[in-house]
Amino acid sequence: MRKWVVVLTLGIFFFMVIVDGTIVNIAIPEISRDMGVPTFSVTRLVLIYLLVISTFLLFFGQLADQKGKVRIFQIGAFIFTVGSLISGYTVNFETIIIGRIVQALGASMTMATSYAIVTDTFPVEKLGRALAVESLFISLGALAGPGLGGLVLKYLPWGYIFWMNIPIGVIALVLSFFAFKNDYKRTNAKLDFRGLSTLILIGTTFYLFDSLLSSNRLLSLTTFVVMIILIQYFYKSEKVSKVPLWNFDLFTTKGVGNNLIASFAFYIGSYFYPLLAPLYLQIVLRINVSTTGLFLMVMPIVTLLVSPYIGFLTDKYDKTLLMQIGLATISATTVGLIVTNKAEKASLFFVIWSAVMAIGTAMFTNPNNTMIMARAKNEVRGVTGATNSMMRELGMMLGSFLGPEIFYKTISILEHKSTQNLTDIPNNFIILGQTTAYFVTLLIFFIVLIFVRRDRKIS
Repeated sequence: MRKWVVVLTLGIFFFMVIVDGTIVNIAIPEISRDMGVPTFSVTRLVLIYLLVISTFLLFFGQLADQKGKVRIFQIGAFIFTVGSLISGYTVNFETIIIGRIVQALGASMTMATSYAIVTDTFPVEKLGRALAVESLFISLGALAGPGLGGLVLKYLPWGYIFWMNIPIGVIALVLSFFAFKNDYKRTNAKLDFRGLSTLILIGTTFYLFDSLLSSNRLLSLTTFVVMIILIQYFYKSEKVSKVPLWNFDLFTTKGVGNNLIASFAFYIGSYFYPLLAPLYLQIVLRINVSTTGLFLMVMPIVTLLVSPYIGFLTDKYDKTLLMQIGLATISATTVGLIVTNKAEKASLFFVIWSAVMAIGTAMFTNPNNTMIMARAKNEVRGVTGATNSMMRELGMMLGSFLGPEIFYKTISILEHKSTQNLTDIPNNFIILGQTTAYFVTLLIFFIVLIFVRRDRKIS
């Protein structure tokens, strides 16, 4: 019983952390209006959150392996809850940004330890089902953000999309003190601060590159070049570091390396949907914000129903085969979204495709996570879990950059001017922008399939 309380506690907190990556999307128009900033600027709140998480994941994974995974999780849960409190204050836009950064630091600590805690708690033969429960909460969080946000905004000011985290965070933190085994280690931690500093610089230059892309292309290109140089420096310095953040052995381990890369690419493509769907429903189909929230709850509900069964399949059958079926399913639904976006009953088709997409997503993510964590050695489970989470967050981060960039760039080409607001934009331009983004999604899923099939051949 204690083991499942551990999974439930981690799952609840993971749900909340992942939700905060997408819940801002549906509140973008309201935050933009109240704060007096362009909608494109408000979308940066998503990027900042994911960027800070990704930057610190490896460091906190390394710290957890040396000082104790549970202790790092608990500290992170507290920090995230404080960040949620700050984010909800509507003083000015800068306050929200500070709150999001604090949230992200706490989220990074919990993400870096969650997979490893589950793997330490369950035997290998039950790991698929345990990770299925955690993956259920992750998928629910990734998909439920806009829907849950819509329900909150129907009755409360937008600051409550952050404040609702506070009681959940407190409950999860209290449960962790009762259900988790204390694994605190009184050792002198050997940490790669040089690697962390380089990652912070890489994250900063990426943010500057993205922010300047539409206003100063020369300066944006300069920051991009600097970022590439920093990435090369990070790679070379990690190769010779005595305590590297980046464990190169993981990417040469059978059943781990290709799966990590596949996870990264998968989340790039799958993150286009939660970013673009709210805009399509509210602007093109003219559905109000609360009803949009209900439409966007279809995927989380279906995920809730199918994930336990897929966890059972993961423990019993060929995991790479399940992943291929999942990819084929989610690719088919992406084609469906493209073909029926102007149909007479477009809203009904949207519900159908959303439900099927939830099944495909669960069939890919759960077997993939299980393969990665089951083959991780005990002494590097923190780093392995952190790397797995980082690949997911990097994928989401790039997805949050590429999705809107492709979408708005397509509309800008059609409008013959730079477009960052969708006010007075014709619906057919918005649909074409969405269609272009979804075609890129299909290309990304094809690349993921290549890595999955390569791993199957190696196995």
